[in-house]
Amino acid sequence: MDAAEDVQRVGLGPALTGVPSHQIYWRRPFALVRATPDVARDIGAELNRMLRPGGFVEFRVLEATDVPVVREVAKQIEGARVVEVPQAAIRYFRGRGGQRQPGLTDEQWQILEEAAPDVQRQLGALGQGTFDRIIRIYRTR
Repeated sequence: MDAAEDVQRVGLGPALTGVPSHQIYWRRPFALVRATPDVARDIGAELNRMLRPGGFVEFRVLEATDVPVVREVAKQIEGARVVEVPQAAIRYFRGRGGQRQPGLTDEQWQILEEAAPDVQRQLGALGQGTFDRIIRIYRTR
């Protein structure tokens, strides 16, 4: 199965189904742009089932073309509140030794600081690529 086929289906094994979480991280999602609108809705609905109220799912997006899919996913999360850390802030952070870009909210800064090992490529092969942005979707109800 290639990546295009993989992103056209959604499913979780029995070990994950029904186990609510407060935090889900989707690091470097691959080829989300190839997801159909139905698949994006299915991904969002599944993440909504997995998240407890007050929890979040965080996408560390590599390609700008994947962002509209993440936004569609967010529409399926109950009471979604979306916080985005833009690429300019990520580049500033990386280029200036972990400094905060002026104008970032405290919440954006916290998200960026928490992602620092990933953003600064301290995770070896898992840390390759430059993020287009970080999108955190909170489930509020």
